[in-house]
Amino acid sequence: MSFQITTPGTTTYTVPEGTESITVTAVGGGGGIGGGTGGQGGAGSSVTATIPVQPGQVLTVTVGGPGGPGVPPGNKAPWGAPGSNGGGGGGDGKADHFGGGGGGATQLSLGSTLLLIAGGGGGGGNGVGGSGYIGGNGGGGADGSHVLSATSCNGNGGGGSAWGTGGGGGGNISLGYGQGGTVPTMPNTPGGAGHPADGTKAGSGGGGGTTGIYNHGWAGGGGGGGAVGGGGGCGQADIDSHAGGGGGGGGGASSVPAPGATNVTFRSGGNAGQAGSVTIA
Repeated sequence: MSFQITTPGTTTYTVPEGTESITVTAVGGGGGIGGGTGGQGGAGSSVTATIPVQPGQVLTVTVGGPGGPGVPPGNKAPWGAPGSNGGGGGGDGKADHFGGGGGGATQLSLGSTLLLIAGGGGGGGNGVGGSGYIGGNGGGGADGSHVLSATSCNGNGGGGSAWGTGGGGGGNISLGYGQGGTVPTMPNTPGGAGHPADGTKAGSGGGGGTTGIYNHGWAGGGGGGGAVGGGGGCGQADIDSHAGGGGGGGGGASSVPAPGATNVTFRSGGNAGQAGSVTIA
């Protein structure tokens, strides 16, 4: 009999009698859309693996929550809320709304041993104005699908890698995975760096960059949680009337450290803005 959970939070699964392996599909939480003319949130990673187990073992299952949109329905707080289990919060765009929050990681563990973790998607960058003021898209928590070579703050977030390094935030110029987005030649606030997992605690995504001391501009999306959290997207102030937008947050990294795991696959969960899930068969 299969087990499935789609509600964010933590529960347990007891391995049935006579069972020597389980096939798990875990999907990280999706990133939230950026406020205004913001970028889309990235989808969480979908990780499938067959994992050896023993009857009676009690596994801990944690489903990542979705990142909040930069402007929620009814324009009521919280704006750009981080997805539960490691998502980074969207940056504060002051008068121009927020970046989307990063999605939380979804994971499976046995006691103090992490068996599998699916990274969350990065939040979309905030954008307000005409066609030149679009926020960058959040990176997916899957396979490094976005290139980390943006030369403007509103670049897309980097996708999370499949084996342990987080995505970079939008606006990166030759920065490594897990780093916050920044463009040195522009008046911007860098996104926060992602953090690695600590035991069975998911690595947190970096917070999105803000407009700094200014009251007008564009904020970055939060990074997704994961084996290593994604970097937050670049935020910038509109102080010289240049076109722009906030950078998308990077997707969180995914990994399957379970001993003896086989049939491991990584792909996009296709769930931008939605909670993660776990299915065990």
